[in-house]
Amino acid sequence: MRSTMPDFPLTLQHFLWRATTLFPRKEIVTRRESGRHRYTYADFGRRVAQLAHALRELGIAPGDRVGTLAWNNYRHLELYFAVPCSGAVLHTLNPRLFPEHLEFVISDAEDKVIFVDASIVPALQRVAKNLKGVKQFVVMADGPSPDGQLTPAVSYEELIGGRPTVYAWPDLDERDAAAMCYTSGTTGKPKGVVYSHRSSVLHSFGIAIGGGIGLAESDSILPVVPMFHANAWSMAFSAPIGGAALVLPGPKLDGLSIYEMLTEGQDVAGWLASELKLSAEAAQQLADYFADTYRALGAIPSQQTLVMERFFDESGGMQLVLHSPFGNRINRAWGLALRKRFCRSFNFELQAAATDDSIVISLGTQHSFPLEEVFRYLNSKTVRDLLVQELLDAPMFTIRWRWNATRSLAVPRFRGGSKLAGLIDFLAKQFEMPVEIFDPFRKIKVDSRGFDPEYMREVIPEMAIAVGLALRGVDAR
Repeated sequence: MRSTMPDFPLTLQHFLWRATTLFPRKEIVTRRESGRHRYTYADFGRRVAQLAHALRELGIAPGDRVGTLAWNNYRHLELYFAVPCSGAVLHTLNPRLFPEHLEFVISDAEDKVIFVDASIVPALQRVAKNLKGVKQFVVMADGPSPDGQLTPAVSYEELIGGRPTVYAWPDLDERDAAAMCYTSGTTGKPKGVVYSHRSSVLHSFGIAIGGGIGLAESDSILPVVPMFHANAWSMAFSAPIGGAALVLPGPKLDGLSIYEMLTEGQDVAGWLASELKLSAEAAQQLADYFADTYRALGAIPSQQTLVMERFFDESGGMQLVLHSPFGNRINRAWGLALRKRFCRSFNFELQAAATDDSIVISLGTQHSFPLEEVFRYLNSKTVRDLLVQELLDAPMFTIRWRWNATRSLAVPRFRGGSKLAGLIDFLAKQFEMPVEIFDPFRKIKVDSRGFDPEYMREVIPEMAIAVGLALRGVDAR
């Protein structure tokens, strides 16, 4: 028995129709040196049609490869749709390749036309004379046609200007090639892979659904992954199908530039005051704190993004800081285990401290190690044994319990210049009850090492599980 449901090939043409027809007013914003470029999905669709007409006039036929050497911007996005939807194959080129590798992938793919951002033209100039199969260069810039940098060359805007804004898209098979990309050549010459329309559509759905990133019409998507890296994880396709707004950062993909783009023209302190019900002064302090943190670290530490830094203090000592906002309980256990690993590695006793947001380990100038190795010092499988070993050397239960209780109850230690009774005796006297009721450690059998083995068996697994969960993200890297 056959299905009675409508059937159609899974091609990217449906994504283009959906974005321009169902979400015509949603915006695509690109950051440029001359300021932001902003237009709607409807405007985008008209320019994609103009580009398709231009490609046909350039002699691009179904199956022909069209190279792009570009950053994350609106013109590159237009190529993402005009090329595969017209039956040609989009070939995204990595401007960070060595010149010989860039020349190889262009020649191996047999690109007929190359679209290049004006800022990347020098990278293409180095190999242009050897690209015998390329018939036309198109420079993507706001100005007129480039003067002699590449031959033959034409300006993108001049190429598509004045052309019809409607295009009769051809019927395509879902298994036709839609795009291709090459590896970076770390194991010999770069290797290419070809994506079909079907694979691109299914991958985009996988990104868009709740089990993936979970995109919605109410979202604004800023793809930081370059559009020449694995088709930007299909974000250029998955955002339009759900009507999400796109924010494209252009060539500046560093942390500070992204932060400035996100906060430009926005009242962050006002939003914090409104959402968190903070006073204006507290909201401004919090906004300044996040801004300074991002400028200094290049990221805002979270339970998904850990940041480690190392610096030397005024006395010449080395301070290692792991920004890990897991709370005091997990960070203390993590810090203990990490300190033990350092002590073993350097055969040297070190000082460590922990707060709700970070772990600090003090080292000397003689300690040298690659910073990225520290994330490999611990994993979820070894942390339990290290915690046990560290606590054997630092019995703290009775002292720590009384210290915490004293602080939390704010029991005075002195009155009238005279020292008062300890917390336990103070409570017993106030409530006229036996001392043992208020001091659980009076009945604990502490062995010669200074701790209760039964208590250790209870608390260590709990601490190890908590730290192990925090370390799972580190293990995955």
